[in-house]
Amino acid sequence: MLPVLQNVSFTLEEGEILALVGESGSGKSLTALSITKLLPVKQFEYTTGKIIFSGTNILEVSDEKLRAIRGKEIAYIFQDPFTSLNPLKKIKDQIIESYKIHISENEKEAVDKAKYLLNKVGLTELDDRLNSYPGQMSGGMLQRICIASALMCDPKLLIADEPTSALDVTIQSQLVDLLLKIKEEISMSILFISHDISLVASLANRIAVMYAGQIVEIGETDLLIEKPNHPYTQALLRSIPSGIKSHQRLAVIDGIVPSPVNYPVGCHFSTRCPQVMERCKLEKPLLYELTQNRRSACFLQEKKK
Repeated sequence: MLPVLQNVSFTLEEGEILALVGESGSGKSLTALSITKLLPVKQFEYTTGKIIFSGTNILEVSDEKLRAIRGKEIAYIFQDPFTSLNPLKKIKDQIIESYKIHISENEKEAVDKAKYLLNKVGLTELDDRLNSYPGQMSGGMLQRICIASALMCDPKLLIADEPTSALDVTIQSQLVDLLLKIKEEISMSILFISHDISLVASLANRIAVMYAGQIVEIGETDLLIEKPNHPYTQALLRSIPSGIKSHQRLAVIDGIVPSPVNYPVGCHFSTRCPQVMERCKLEKPLLYELTQNRRSACFLQEKKK
């Protein structure tokens, strides 16, 4: 078995938004799917660790208990609304399904809840929407429907896996504002996954930066962006386009994220890091605690102490 995710550890408090950011291939989506054991059983296995949710280790619960958690207490918004919804089923049948499974089999009650949420996410002509098929609507409308569907059972934790990446900037902003508003109303926690650190800057309370199956830095949003510590975080921030420096070439991170087959022996970023030391190639750094709620996996921290 290949060690796809290694020593990934973070906490998420009630009502908090934690952003998980990093390039494509960093392991963000795998982390999200692993939380409720949605990874294919024959292809992945959990070799160590715990996933604690509301005092319960998800890795030890029965399949029946896990099905009760999925969709009700932990809900997902996936990246592509076109593949998240069944093109052969009406919106109504898909959006009320989790409510009828977890809350009540009363269809009128479920439809009323669906209409309430669809109105919340900014859709109109609700009867027409509910009786339509996914192919009859735009990506922005479908993503709003996916958000409403995820909220049908008032989950404690919402996992949003790059929910805005396929949408234009205007719709992105609207959906981010919507998630913030709903989070406050029901005291929901959100794990927001994105490759765009500038997008989550105005959304998240904390940011965890992920690279090649590991978290390399985690901390409060403002401090992490103002004073990035890990060389990878610094490189990510330098690569963000800026209108102020439009005459300069955009910074890039040389190379690509290694696959689990080719993870370096030492620090996973050692093959691309401009500050690499010989030690980085041989040893894996731990997450050093810099200050309270701020950690970074880099040997440079020892030099700063």
